[in-house]
Amino acid sequence: MEEFLQKWTDQRAEKLGGDWDGTQEVEQGLVAFQTLLEYHTDIAFDFFEAWSMRNIFAIPPDLPIVLPHQENLDLTAMAECEQGLTDEIEQLRRKIDVQRKLRRVLNPQLSVLQHPSLDTLATLPHKFDTMYDTCSSVEPLDAATISTLTQVELSEPGKRSWESTKSGYLKWATERLLAKAKEGEGGSGEVTNLVDRMEQVGRAERLRKAIEVTENTVVALTELICCLVEFFFILRMWRFAERKQWAILAFIPYFGAVVFNLVYLRGMFEHPCFPDTLVNFIWLYLSYAFKVLSDGVIAGTMIWLLYHRSRGTRERGKTIRVIRNLMYWSFSTGLILWWGSKFPSFNPR
Repeated sequence: MEEFLQKWTDQRAEKLGGDWDGTQEVEQGLVAFQTLLEYHTDIAFDFFEAWSMRNIFAIPPDLPIVLPHQENLDLTAMAECEQGLTDEIEQLRRKIDVQRKLRRVLNPQLSVLQHPSLDTLATLPHKFDTMYDTCSSVEPLDAATISTLTQVELSEPGKRSWESTKSGYLKWATERLLAKAKEGEGGSGEVTNLVDRMEQVGRAERLRKAIEVTENTVVALTELICCLVEFFFILRMWRFAERKQWAILAFIPYFGAVVFNLVYLRGMFEHPCFPDTLVNFIWLYLSYAFKVLSDGVIAGTMIWLLYHRSRGTRERGKTIRVIRNLMYWSFSTGLILWWGSKFPSFNPR
């Protein structure tokens, strides 16, 4: 109805022209019509509900109600009979579950009977019967033929003697053993010398690896000493710096360097002769990286303090102390690095 009225309004506006617009009147009429329909619908449903409750759902008390699936059933059974029926139903359910489990177990076993090889095996009895019949039809050999065949050595063209007969194989194996025994008597001295040289090379290789581990351990201990010196300067920063967070920032990479150094030393002592060079060398390089980061934080903090305190004449004493600490730190770090350069670092292979 709304679409019909909208089309009628558009057509009337085209005919009359001008500013005539009936959209508002159409909407108001539709709202009024809808309200009237709802009012009458409410009244009709009220009458229908009252009539239904009074007539359809008013069941006399003497009228029995029986559903189709309950027809001809005796619902006056006692509780004992009901319990017996419940137990019987439970037993039947258990039997059904057992049968289902048995079926799940037997189904995979039945697939074995459908194997492709069974088709080939089924043809074997017929072939055996045919072979037996063929052999039975052959005439037996006489004594002269049998004695002649036993004296003939069977050999196939293109094969060696040890591939054809048992006696040929035994002869060939005996000749090989005798040849090896003769070669062993003449070359025993050369084999002994070769074994001795291999043992000497093995001892020299173990000694070289032990020396390399010792040198690398010295390098790691040098790094630990450098970490102890850095710990001293971090304590000095904590005492004289106005901003304690700089000392905390320097301590975090310092702690990482110490941990990686200890892990590196532990790997060296666990494998003194044959260390896991690649893994251990990674820990040493990580220690170097964290130590350089800590050194940078210490140097930057001291330079910032030097610049900040040099701006006032009252802080001259503290400035001199900062300069002295910076000189101590530079001298000790350079000395430890020079000492560590005297020892060759470990060369991972």
